[in-house]
Amino acid sequence: MSTSTRGWRTYAAICVAVVLAFAACSPSTTPSAASNTNGPNPTANANPTTIAANPTATAAPKTFVYVVPSVPTALDYVPYLGDANRYADIPMASRLVRYDPSSLTDHGCGQLASAAALTGDLATSWTYSPDRKVITFKLRDTKSEFGNTLTADDVVWSINRAAALESVMQFNYFTLADYTKPPMVAVDPQTVELHVNTPTSIDVAIMTMSWSIIYDSQEAKKHATTDDPWAKAWLATNSDTFGPWHVSAFVPGQQITYVPNPNYWGPRGNISTFILKAVPDAGVRGQLVQSGDADWAARLTISQYAYLQGVSGVTVKQCVSPNRDNLILQQKGTKFADVRVREAISLAIDRDALVKGAYGGYYKPAITGLTQYYAFSQPYSTYKLDVAAAKQLLAAAGYANGFAMTMIYNDSRPGPWADQSSVLVKSMLSQIGINVTLKLVGSYTDFNTAFTTGAYESILFEEPPQLADPYYGSAIYNTSKSFQNSFHFADLAYDQLVAQIEHTPDGATRDALVSQLADSGVTDYPVIYLTDDVYLNAYRSDISGILWDPTGDLYPSEYVKS
Repeated sequence: MSTSTRGWRTYAAICVAVVLAFAACSPSTTPSAASNTNGPNPTANANPTTIAANPTATAAPKTFVYVVPSVPTALDYVPYLGDANRYADIPMASRLVRYDPSSLTDHGCGQLASAAALTGDLATSWTYSPDRKVITFKLRDTKSEFGNTLTADDVVWSINRAAALESVMQFNYFTLADYTKPPMVAVDPQTVELHVNTPTSIDVAIMTMSWSIIYDSQEAKKHATTDDPWAKAWLATNSDTFGPWHVSAFVPGQQITYVPNPNYWGPRGNISTFILKAVPDAGVRGQLVQSGDADWAARLTISQYAYLQGVSGVTVKQCVSPNRDNLILQQKGTKFADVRVREAISLAIDRDALVKGAYGGYYKPAITGLTQYYAFSQPYSTYKLDVAAAKQLLAAAGYANGFAMTMIYNDSRPGPWADQSSVLVKSMLSQIGINVTLKLVGSYTDFNTAFTTGAYESILFEEPPQLADPYYGSAIYNTSKSFQNSFHFADLAYDQLVAQIEHTPDGATRDALVSQLADSGVTDYPVIYLTDDVYLNAYRSDISGILWDPTGDLYPSEYVKS
């Protein structure tokens, strides 16, 4: 065993002892915890109908512990506070529709579920009007954790809430899609209509997003006030959904304990208690899953994943992802507005060496302007390594002697490997005379603020689209109208191509347009794509019943622990 490995394991063992001691002293409900005091009605549906996730779902009830870098300080998904919200709220799974990867390769691990691969969740069906401007959803006969029956009023209230409070959903609903204002209309208690001005390819898929969570509005309105009409204060510390879980205890920023919603209609494994625990240190998270004190660990280092692959009782699984790591260059009033400079930087980067050196070979080198995991005909143009050509382009752009630039990065996004990948990119660019100064921004909040405000010269970043769709990923990051385009890439032809894809249904025509878009990423260089990412999962080998969502999120209500 190497000295570095022994050091990591010793350090992690000490830290994990502290974490476990804290856990042992922390009961499931404590006076300091913000508990869901208005709990579910256990008699509302004493014998709920559930569907076993698989034949072993009748095994003895088990506790599932998921250790993550951070837990949110509030349960409410608005305002969105990053990955901490996703870890906490995604498992609630209270949405009209969800992805269905069950028929895909390795249940979605080997094949991305597209925006068309959807199934009903709280909706049992949906139909389109002939002009596709009205989508009618029939609602499931089910009850919330409080025993209230799902109605059209719940859907209308919840979607209106998301549109009123969250800027991301305002952009998704009214810019990327073209919903009317308001978008949802109640037809009768079990029917709602989604109205759009102009149909797009993602109109229904947007309802899979976490922000489109459906609340029990009857319960939430009891806690609304004139100053707080959307019950934000109450929803900050209480769950209120039609999904599989009820939050029984919440310690903001530290731990959330979930127990089954007794009224949940859907598939159920044998997980009777789900604990989401914040463990900021990746080394400790890895040690917890190795020892069996945690069942799943999020966002470990590349070296940890490699080490855990050889540990008995632990499974390390890599699944396809729409996410990509990239180098973003600020184009507003800078040298990077010249496409020749951007192309030169791309030509100088050895993506194969980067993947081997910083990503342990898990990720794949980026090939085109779209991830290779999308299903489309491969375009002709691909990224190349050509240092001599890069120097010629810089000289033609007026930078024969190169130049200096600053690159900021953070270990949370793209991940712990950013330390090594930034050093490798710096070294590669030095070959063409570009002297890179690396600047670690330790606070993710500060890093995210720098990105959103455009306060950077260059930034090592990650694109994690919440919809695994080439239109959505390109529109939300690279089009001139996007709030995420803080780097000021503006190309009319690119925007027009994205818009064509937006309004073209699945089929050969859309596939051809997507191929053109992938090609334009190589010729126009909105950003410098480095890798096509995978989801790296480290979990105990006794967990089964997993369907792999294209967002990489977990749904432990369906899991079976043997």
